[in-house]
Amino acid sequence: MKNMHVYNLIAPPPFMEDYIKTFWTFSYDQFVKQKYSILPDGYFDLMYIFEGDKLVNTSLTGLWENKVDITYTKPVKVLGIRFKPAAATTIFKFPINEIINSSIALDNNELIPSAEQLANIVPFKTSDGIRLIQDYYSDKISRNVDSGKLNLFKHLDSSQGLQSLDSLTLDMGISPRQLQRKINNIIGIPPKKYLKILRFRNYCENAVADTYYDQSHLIKDFKQFCEESPEKIKNKKGVRFLQYNNFFNK
Repeated sequence: MKNMHVYNLIAPPPFMEDYIKTFWTFSYDQFVKQKYSILPDGYFDLMYIFEGDKLVNTSLTGLWENKVDITYTKPVKVLGIRFKPAAATTIFKFPINEIINSSIALDNNELIPSAEQLANIVPFKTSDGIRLIQDYYSDKISRNVDSGKLNLFKHLDSSQGLQSLDSLTLDMGISPRQLQRKINNIIGIPPKKYLKILRFRNYCENAVADTYYDQSHLIKDFKQFCEESPEKIKNKKGVRFLQYNNFFNK
């Protein structure tokens, strides 16, 4: 069965790039059971979920440390925002570190933008939904910039997980204990684990050969984050890791 799902990425405008990795849409059009897997990528997501033209759920995830499976049994459409960690304190007042490896449903008072605003986008029009979200966040970002936390994550992300903690903290002029406290308080994941996720993400996004020092480290991370070895995944048909759909289905 072909074309059961469509997954698209939409780049944010430049002024949002420090806080939003991408807008994304997902649609599944079958009344058959289908499992998809989400891999750790160092981001967290806000998702508006539609059945037909009706908004039925809005959920916020924390960061994931391990693979999580999602199963669909009927047609669904999702408008999502993939946030970078710096958005946890700039855009959200909700403690993202409290929902690590999980997600929560948001009620109408917590939604940004509101359910009513998005529910009026009928039929499902991606451009209208993204424009509404951009208008809301542009003001919030301009009023709540935390340059310290923003620069912290910029520094970590630029390392792509290839720099040691000791080297990073030396560059940033802070102690490993200070870095541990800062990162845990924001995203709930220890710096060492976060850097490991960044290294894995860098490989999945770019297939960079020198991301790993040797094959054993690559296999170890694949088994931890995908629960299978690279070779088994390569030989499987229909593996559906959504964020890295193009890479894993070459």
